[in-house]
Amino acid sequence: MARYYPISLDVEGRRCLIVGGGRVAERKAVTLVEAGADVLVVSKEISPTLADMAEAGDLLVRLGEPAQTDLEGAVLVIAATDDEPLNRRLREWARERDVPINVVDVPELCDFIVPARIDRGPVTITISTGGASPALAKHLRRMLEEHVTEAHGELAELMGRLRDEVFHVIPTQPERAAAWRRVIDSQVIELLEAGQPDEAELLARRIMGLVPSEVEG
Repeated sequence: MARYYPISLDVEGRRCLIVGGGRVAERKAVTLVEAGADVLVVSKEISPTLADMAEAGDLLVRLGEPAQTDLEGAVLVIAATDDEPLNRRLREWARERDVPINVVDVPELCDFIVPARIDRGPVTITISTGGASPALAKHLRRMLEEHVTEAHGELAELMGRLRDEVFHVIPTQPERAAAWRRVIDSQVIELLEAGQPDEAELLARRIMGLVPSEVEG
């Protein structure tokens, strides 16, 4: 089994090529568009969802057979087809240009794989079995989804908003790390889960020393 190096890639504003126009291509396109990528879909036919996304300006579509020129400027390629000769040709073109390629459900043709994923705002958890068992990765994702809630994403956003202030108030990294742990272990997450973001932020600020502890909400 191949061992993959886990990485989160910044694709914002960068060209990503998807070859294929079916349901799998849809899923890949939605994820890349959400990440801000400049998506080009090339296929003889495309699904209604992809057509709607193209009409809305979310991505570009070229109807027809893929060509080597489609890879120009691309930072990654996803082959979402069941045409084995085409997939192998795309892999050759990608290798010639040093562009990483993912051939869906064919790990031996992949330079990278796309793990199962949990999105909670800025919090992203990925689960990979190295291509050995996508079904197991999806099962583990469902287990984790029960414990990692939207409130964890809100907590990450809150901590991000306070980061600069904390840097100026708490002088050393060990002290800042200890203070962040106190926030994580506090009732801040319970307040967020209860739909009380203002109270959660006030409590976090008190814990970090950003407001006097005697201030009342």
